[in-house]
Formats: sequence, structure tokens, C-alpha cells
Amino acid sequence: MIATDHSAAYERLTAALRDQGRVVRETGDGKAMAQCPAHDDRNPSLSIAPRRDGKGVVVHCHAGCDIGAVTAAVGLQLRDLFDDDRMRAVYADTGTYAYPGGREVHRRPGKDFRQTGNKADRSLYHGDRIADRSTVYVVEGERDVHAVESQGGAAVSPAMGAGKSHLADWSALKGKEVVVVADADEAGRKHAAEVAEIVGRLGNSIRIVEARTGKDVADHIAAGHSLDELAPRAKADVRPADMPRLWRAAELADQEQGRWLAKNWLPLAAVALLIGDEGIGKSLLWVLIIAHVTTGKPMPAMGIPAREPQAVVIVVTEDDWKTTVRPRLTVAGVNLDMVHVICTDRDGSGAPVFPRDVDLLDGLDFVLLVVDAWLDTVPASLSVRDPQQARQALHPFKELASREGCAVAPQTTRNTSRSPERTTDA
Repeated sequence: MIATDHSAAYERLTAALRDQGRVVRETGDGKAMAQCPAHDDRNPSLSIAPRRDGKGVVVHCHAGCDIGAVTAAVGLQLRDLFDDDRMRAVYADTGTYAYPGGREVHRRPGKDFRQTGNKADRSLYHGDRIADRSTVYVVEGERDVHAVESQGGAAVSPAMGAGKSHLADWSALKGKEVVVVADADEAGRKHAAEVAEIVGRLGNSIRIVEARTGKDVADHIAAGHSLDELAPRAKADVRPADMPRLWRAAELADQEQGRWLAKNWLPLAAVALLIGDEGIGKSLLWVLIIAHVTTGKPMPAMGIPAREPQAVVIVVTEDDWKTTVRPRLTVAGVNLDMVHVICTDRDGSGAPVFPRDVDLLDGLDFVLLVVDAWLDTVPASLSVRDPQQARQALHPFKELASREGCAVAPQTTRNTSRSPERTTDA
């Protein structure tokens, strides 16, 4: 054995290896070769060396074993490869992450996450810390944000992981050079492409990169790499699956008959926007429709056949739940057990905003969504007097209808001078 001054991380790792009977050959200068505990290693293939930043050690299995598998095989964690307290905190398997808008994410051992606080918070994690930074990394997860920050970079992450990027408020990135770090799996690369597409609408300069070692930027840094060493990805590799491409007509889906919830009135997998003057009975019409849908009773006048009772979702913002909406539902004979209501409080108040709150419907089996009134669910940043913005406001409902195969019936009044910004004839 060669005598030298070793870091605590070096001593911790080599001691754990020796405790398992692994061969450890020290070569001086804080370096060693050892038998890898993550595979049947007859000839030492695990290199151990000081980090370039002096904050611990890096390990590399020349047979290709993952760093996390190596540490786990000797009963250690990634944090045990570091001496620096800040780095050890980054790689801890527990922690609480506070978002600017009030959401709190609690990490527990085994990548178990729990959320408290303002669960409607759309802010980015550490989005309040990037105002004076020109380059910002977008990563997948709070730990990765801390990993980037440990190397002097600025980083943010949306809440809830892959597939939820459309729910976040990305405005904090406007004007920044954005580096999107894709997790090294199919879901991670799709997520990165979606983020790049969304952030690209802000007019930002965007690059997509990936860890050279491991799955994510935290693994990349634990392996001793710098932020500058993140590997660029070609645009063709990360183009989102839902972005336009060139198809042959024969490659597209076969023709099929349109399906109806109410024949010639409410198509399934589509949006039917109901527009009319105030007081003509639009709200009474949808109450009558859901009475038949939730009970399975036929309504020939509206093209609704007898069928099994089906669930519906309603958003009601114009009429009071206790004094108007529920009495109407009761009188009409609606099966209330088949009705789901999106609201904030038990009194039925509090309107959702789409697409922010569309995830509330994930996993729910329903056949009809009624939104009365649609304009109360439109983001404040959109004016439906502009035809393009009106289409943008309706797009989340179109996507929902297509994805779930349900009918969506938003309702609004015709344009009036009394409330020009909240009504439309488009």
C-alpha cells in the first residue's frame, strides 16, 4: 500500500470495497484500481481518482457499470463520493424543494416524491434566481437543478417531471440562452423536445444536450464531467413526436365513421362550441343532455340513444352551485354520482384555467365535458376577440377531446358591447 493523504470520500469507498473482500490496488496521488462490486470482476476494472474540482472522487467501471450501481453494491450512495458538504446535500436521498409560487416537493428514499403547498403553482423551480443570468439550463428534477448550481450554472426545472411541461409557466426564460438537458431515455428525450418547442415560442436560443455518463446531469457531474462537457444532440434525434412531419397518405390512419354522443349535435372526439345570446336556455340545454347521458335514458329529439349510464365533467362559472346549478340537476333527474365538477371550493366556486388544469382529468373515464362559461377558463393573457388567440384558447379542448375520445361542449355568448374582452362571436 502506498502512503498518501486521501480524501474522506476515497477512504470511505476503498474501505467499503475492502470490507467486501474486493482487491484494491492503490497507485498513489489518491488513485486506485479495484474489483468492481457491480459485476463479477476478476481483474480490477474500477478506477478511483480525485475529482478535478477537489470535492471528492470519481469512479469509472471499465466494464460499463453504472456509478449508482457501483455505490449501491457496497452499501453507499452517490453522496458518499463527495467530501464537500454542498455536493453531499445535492446527492442526498431526502430533501424538501420549495418553488417560488408555493409548491413544495418532498423527496424521500427510493425516489419517492410527495407534494404539498400550492399544487396549482406553475412556477419553475429556482425560476426566481435566474433574472441576472444569460444562460439557463432546463433540467428534469430539483436535484439536477442543484447539481448544475454546484458547478456555477443557473438552472430551472418544471414540476411533476416528464410529460407535464405544458403546465409550467416558462416566461422567466424569455430572452435567455437556454440549454435543455435531456434525460438519457425515450421519455426524457421526448420531454426535452417538448420543452424546446414550448420555450422556442419565446424566441429563445435553444440547445439540447445530454449527459456523457449516466442518465441525467447529476450523474454526469458525479462522474467528474463539467457542464461544458454535456453532449449535444442532433435536432433530428429530438424532434417531438407530435410535431409536423411529411407523411404519405397511405401511411395515415384508415377512414372510419364519425361517432356521436348526440347524433348531429355532439360529436365524440371533437369540440362543439355552443354560442348564443344570454337567457335563451343554453345552460338548461346541457343540463337536459347530461340527465340522459348519466342515466342512460334515450332522448330521440337530440339524437341520444338508450345506452349504459356514462360519466360527465362540468365546469360551471356563471351560476351559483347551491342555489341554481344543483337544483337544476336534481329536478332534471341527473345521476349526481356520474357527474364530476372542477372547482376550487365545496360550494362550487373557483374556475379552472385550461390548459393549466387539464391534468385534473388524467385517468378519469368520462364521455362529455361541459364548460359554462368557456371564457372564464381562458388564460388572462389571451383575448378571444383575436381569432388566432381564440383558436389558441380552444386548442387544449381539441387535444383533450382527441386524446380521450370524449365530446367537449364549451359555451359562450355572442359578442356584446357590455363586455368586449370576455365575449366572442368567433
